[in-house]
Amino acid sequence: MKELDPKSLEEFDGQEGRPCYVAVRGKIYDISESELWKTGKHMGKHAAGRELGESLENAPHGEEVLGKFQQVGILKRTSDIKTKQPPPLVAMLLKQHPHPITVHFPQALLSLAPLFLILFYFTGNAYFERTCYYLAVTGLLTAVPAILTGFFHWIFKYAASTKGLYVFKMTMSLLLFVYTAAVVYIHTVRGILLPEPIDILMVILYLLLVPLAVVTGHTGGKIVFG
Repeated sequence: MKELDPKSLEEFDGQEGRPCYVAVRGKIYDISESELWKTGKHMGKHAAGRELGESLENAPHGEEVLGKFQQVGILKRTSDIKTKQPPPLVAMLLKQHPHPITVHFPQALLSLAPLFLILFYFTGNAYFERTCYYLAVTGLLTAVPAILTGFFHWIFKYAASTKGLYVFKMTMSLLLFVYTAAVVYIHTVRGILLPEPIDILMVILYLLLVPLAVVTGHTGGKIVFG
């Protein structure tokens, strides 16, 4: 099994017919057969011929995806590569991707709530008004596991990074949760809304849920996909 230093590894960049190698945690894999790396790049930003340990931490998958490829060598200076592994139970949970799963529920529910309120005022159908309210309540409840799993990923997958993007994502998540709680509280106090006159305040409050949810989700996407 060959041993390459980072400089030598750069020669296997998948360009002009050269093999496509990547290194993760000191192990070098030949991924030349992968359709996702056929140009020597993955997702337009990850280049072959490099150590991908840190980049892999920000990916929606783990090192396990490389298991189907042959390890062809080891990378020198492995002392410079992060090798700390999370506890087995934590690693198992991370592989299930709990945050990407749970976070879609509040984002979808809270984005739909204002649509049903608008339908209510267009049609006068009381079921739309109640649907709007229940979507907001359910969105608030599902935001709890989304936030908790988000902190879990932040601590164990992203090493509790204090980079601006992570701080902004957590700030937006908490802001969305608090704001949603306020909207639900105000709607609860006002009770069942009437078709006329239009409650402008509630319409504005619900419409503001959409940009908050979109910005929060977009920031999460930037963390995962760059």
